[in-house]
Amino acid sequence: MSPLSPTSEAAYDRIRLRQWSAGRARSAGIDRRDLLRLVAAAS
Repeated sequence: MSPLSPTSEAAYDRIRLRQWSAGRARSAGIDRRDLLRLVAAAS
């Protein structure tokens, strides 16, 4: 697998941020609502 160029990585990050903000991002990681709760608790 070839490394992403900085431009490609930035574009990917923007896409993922939009997906996450809309609640459409999927991953094996932490759930969006759980992350928001953790951030709120840490504030």
